[in-house]
Amino acid sequence: MDLWEKCYISKYPELEIKCKEDYSLNGYDWKQIAKEMVFNRTKEDFSKMVLAHEGILQVVDSLNIRMCKVFNFNLEVTIVLYCGLCNSAGWVDTYDNKRAILFGIDKIARLNWHTIEKLESLVAHELCHVIHFHIRGEDKLPSSIDSNIFNEGIWYLYEEGFAQFFQYKLLDKEVDTRGKEWFDICRANERQLKNLYLKALFDEEKGTQDFLGAGLKY
Repeated sequence: MDLWEKCYISKYPELEIKCKEDYSLNGYDWKQIAKEMVFNRTKEDFSKMVLAHEGILQVVDSLNIRMCKVFNFNLEVTIVLYCGLCNSAGWVDTYDNKRAILFGIDKIARLNWHTIEKLESLVAHELCHVIHFHIRGEDKLPSSIDSNIFNEGIWYLYEEGFAQFFQYKLLDKEVDTRGKEWFDICRANERQLKNLYLKALFDEEKGTQDFLGAGLKY
């Protein structure tokens, strides 16, 4: 952890803040997580991290060409590959005051998403978020809408639904990093999932957070 903090991430202060605040702003001790859940796995996951790095470079080039053909878009996007605190496999943000997609190769390795097929789905999904935000001209809940658990839950459903749908359009196939079995499980439990999400919209403590991210509960 000391090597990561002093010899690596400190060279990229903006990225360092993002990785640490991702936990600290949500009430977690990033140092404890780093010791107990991240760097105790680095040696085990390192070979997959190398494959993830190589694979993303390959996939980004091919999907960028396809994005221009399918959506008639030619957007400037900064791609950042980093080894963090298992924050996220991929997330759209800004970096150096530019639109960016941040790919955490440590999280990708942990999820076993380091194959070309899974990386295609991941990269396509994040690119479709970029397209969505470009079209809307905003990344978050519109300022005219009250920011509360219910409205944020509706926004997340819309935001992720857009990216998922157009991910399939970009790849020209219905695939996902979580595999075919994920689709089957979702379809088999569709009604129950809808009821659970509706209930979560009124949960003033957690909201819909159990439905979000790679470590989702449902």
